[in-house]
Amino acid sequence: MRRIAIVTDARAESAESTEIIARAVVVRGGRLLVARQVGDEWSFLPGGHARPGEPLASALRRELAEELGAVVTESEQIGTVEYAYSDADSGSHLEVNHVFDVTLAGADEELVSREAHLEFAWIPMEELAEARLRPEPLKHALKSWWWTGRPFCVGVPAGKAS
Repeated sequence: MRRIAIVTDARAESAESTEIIARAVVVRGGRLLVARQVGDEWSFLPGGHARPGEPLASALRRELAEELGAVVTESEQIGTVEYAYSDADSGSHLEVNHVFDVTLAGADEELVSREAHLEFAWIPMEELAEARLRPEPLKHALKSWWWTGRPFCVGVPAGKAS
């Protein structure tokens, strides 16, 4: 029986919106594929928002096709990370990041962004702790998953986001 590690993140009291996001973990040669907005120092896992009524696996395939022109050949959900944050322009948010271990067709080919606002890079897994990867709780969960193979669930405590 596999155990799931549950960790909490208590950064917000409430949320005005909830975002459902499918994220891809693509690892090659011990390196993790990350995306970032052009000119930004923070990175995140490839993927994106699920549309209303869209299954997570479909959202993941669609987003990777849009961002990279990549075809997902295998995917397995390895964890979920809730992350509460706020910004001055749009208020408070709760992200629910569903994270999948993904294999892409043509895995040996170079991955190039198909969206002008995004760029991609590879981070060695052993350097993940120092990486500027958001959300921060995901970084720690991925590091644990990489070494243990155990799925993860990182949540915002009850009453901290609504």
